[in-house]
Amino acid sequence: MQIFIDAIVGTLLLLPFLAWYILYLIQAKITKKKRKSMRRASEFSFLFFAASIYFYAQLLWGVSVLWIIFLIVLVIGIIVLILHRKYRLDMEFPKIIKSMMRFSFAVFFSVYVLMLIYGLIDYFFIV
Repeated sequence: MQIFIDAIVGTLLLLPFLAWYILYLIQAKITKKKRKSMRRASEFSFLFFAASIYFYAQLLWGVSVLWIIFLIVLVIGIIVLILHRKYRLDMEFPKIIKSMMRFSFAVFFSVYVLMLIYGLIDYFFIV
């Protein structure tokens, strides 16, 4: 039973990379443009990275970080909104949402990689 649970948790922790890659392949087949495909895949896979961070924090520390994730997304949204308003006169909400999703992807991807490194160090070197 423990092996089964470990396999499910391992799959969930690797899911964001797989989801990003699958989204990238689908977009690349549809658009035939690699750069646009990379952006679209990043826009939508930030949700998978955020969910994986939530589950990984539950696994590592036994705490819920859902409110922190929501707070980070809210702060990123406010920052993008302020910057968009500062440099453009019109409020183009689709562009604001896309920018927010891309920046969220960068933040959550970085946190995800740091948590993976911490988890590996914790598992292999700390008894």
